[in-house]
Amino acid sequence: NTQPTMDSTTTTTTHNLPAEAELRIECSTKKKSNSLSGSEHTTTVTLLQGSCELFGAELAHNTPYPMEPGTKLALYTWHGCTLKVEDHAGMLLHQYVSTETNANVAHVNTHAQLEALRDRAVASLTTTTAGAGTGETQKQIQGPRVLLTGPADCGKSSLQRILTAYAVKLGRSPIIVDLDSTHNSLSIPGTIAAAVVSSYDSVSVSSHLNHEGSIVPATSPLVFWNGSCTYSRSNGNDSYSNIDSTAALTKMQVSKLGESINARTKHDVEARTAGCIINAPGIW
Repeated sequence: NTQPTMDSTTTTTTHNLPAEAELRIECSTKKKSNSLSGSEHTTTVTLLQGSCELFGAELAHNTPYPMEPGTKLALYTWHGCTLKVEDHAGMLLHQYVSTETNANVAHVNTHAQLEALRDRAVASLTTTTAGAGTGETQKQIQGPRVLLTGPADCGKSSLQRILTAYAVKLGRSPIIVDLDSTHNSLSIPGTIAAAVVSSYDSVSVSSHLNHEGSIVPATSPLVFWNGSCTYSRSNGNDSYSNIDSTAALTKMQVSKLGESINARTKHDVEARTAGCIINAPGIW
């Protein structure tokens, strides 16, 4: 249910979403307006009523969220909401409501299973403390370690963001690992990285809408320079350059990254019980 209005400079559309639906938006890579900056010269989305989330992060009411050129996003609602999209810069290419959202239910069910494993890991800490001094060997259970794999552009990075946001909202501090050097969410292209995410600001709506969609953790990530890795698609076929030349280096760096994570979780109880969420590159 949309209600478009238009004046000389702005196109405004109001979307009334039913429960378990999402608004999908795509912006062009360039502004048609001659203006360079300012919220009045861009495309914004505002939550007017109900509740809505972006990659697991909830939108605040009556707060315009500006979108960068080239933005592609899906705003999902569990219980229904009203959203307003204002295009001040002529960037908007597509906007439509979809009810094909079964994946979102699968995402939250996956999160629930991961939370059960985290609760088990936390409970093992209590058992270890209670058993201290009894002479019995108590085993501390680590939190879940999840590896997201699949072809390029299948939604691995989006799922990593969603699972991380859900975990952080419950007070967890998961370690996120991005092994995709073509488009790394924690650092620049050409790198692999890992970081503990404990602040909701790192997975807020604003963080998802920033340039290139980077995640900015509260602490500096551990980053390894892996080198250039360019992905392209031609006639339906995926191709990567410089993969063979960096295979040995990648293997060594991933092993070193794993050793560093193990060392961190050995002394960081919150990170150990929250576990890891790992985004693998499409070529894996």
